Amino acid sequence: MKKFIILPLIIGGCFAQGFAEEVETPNIHSSNTYITTGIGPLPLPFPLIGVGRRNVVSDRMAIDFGVSGSTLIHVHMAKAHLNSLWYMKQTPVSQWYAGVGASVGAIAWDHSVKGYFAPNFVVGKEFFNSNCQKRFFQVETMYPMVSMHHTKVVNFPFISLKYGFAF
Repeated sequence: MKKFIILPLIIGGCFAQGFAEEVETPNIHSSNTYITTGIGPLPLPFPLIGVGRRNVVSDRMAIDFGVSGSTLIHVHMAKAHLNSLWYMKQTPVSQWYAGVGASVGAIAWDHSVKGYFAPNFVVGKEFFNSNCQKRFFQVETMYPMVSMHHTKVVNFPFISLKYGFAF
């Protein structure tokens, strides 16, 4: 008698398993375009906004390029960057990365514009939210900053904190 009760339960469970809703697995190796928001370059609390593209080159490498701008009352900054990223420990839901690159930009204040060049050092974490949408948090340091006009070197690290939305 027990066999007649247990057997339909097993068959019904297997049949129901076939109709279970499939959960989408995020693709961690996908290239994407993104929008960033944040603050920086610190020590001044400039609100920052930017757009960019992250192209995956191999299993652990990506090229990241984009533009961003920030402004605070009468001081404005614009910059373009190109970074090479290396993904350390990869999991389906999140991964840490680090990278190096270069930035070129301009600072405008009081009717004056000064250009600059700076190497970039990047550390961040890419993750997927509950809707399987890619997000990232990144800390970007520009050091040292070299002025293009008088070849002056600013011996101070400028740090930007960014939160990105991939689409």
